[in-house]
Amino acid sequence: MIKINLVAKRVPKEHLLIQKQFLSLTAATVASVIIVVMWVSAVLTIKADVQAELEKEKTEKQRLLIINAKSKKLKAKIKRRDEILKAIAVLEKQKAGPRPFMEFLNDILPSDIWLSRISNKGGSISVGGFSFAPQAVATLMRSMDGSKYFSKVELTEVRQLLVKGEKIKSFTVTAKLRKKQDDSFGKDAGKAKEDG
Repeated sequence: MIKINLVAKRVPKEHLLIQKQFLSLTAATVASVIIVVMWVSAVLTIKADVQAELEKEKTEKQRLLIINAKSKKLKAKIKRRDEILKAIAVLEKQKAGPRPFMEFLNDILPSDIWLSRISNKGGSISVGGFSFAPQAVATLMRSMDGSKYFSKVELTEVRQLLVKGEKIKSFTVTAKLRKKQDDSFGKDAGKAKEDG
């Protein structure tokens, strides 16, 4: 015979309460662990992002420092170039002084005159040399007087010398330098040659 127990098995209430508390505690622990894991994950992600941003900023800072150094070098080069250009301008002014009239004197110089000295002091010039013919000295003086470079051309000294049996003239011509000179230098030189 089979006996059937129709009465349900009774579990004591205390046992059910402990079981419920254990399940609640387990669920709370699992939930806490999940929350902590998510929080740690979020913190690590933020930390990684901050470190990446920091590295990016360091790289940018290095790039800017390099650009700044190049900029300083470039500024120094520009300053040096400006100093050189100023020096060149000063030299050009000095060069522009006697050079045009020296070229002019070379162009108008008669073939039988040899210049031995030229001096330029203040606003005047003194030209000295030797010649076999007095007409050559006169031609030089006329060419100088008719130019844009000289005014008040005067013969200040003439001496006759005997060199190896030949009579030559030693001369000194002085003139005032004109202040303003236009760009017709070639025309004056050509005109002076034609007159001579």
